[in-house]
Amino acid sequence: ERVERRVLVAPEGVGRLVELAGRVALVTGAGRRVGRALAVALGARGMRVAVHYRGSADGAEETCAAVR
Repeated sequence: ERVERRVLVAPEGVGRLVELAGRVALVTGAGRRVGRALAVALGARGMRVAVHYRGSADGAEETCAAVR
């Protein structure tokens, strides 16, 4: 049985690192779980982070403190 193999080549520029410092990110759901982890990670990379939440005000405050 013959197996066909293909080589994928990414377009130019794909995979390059983008400087995040100084940019702004709006993270929804940042009061809990994945949103919080994303907000903290982006903040650690120098981004200004706007935190949005629906029901977890205390969690959002904790996230803000972690990003600062």
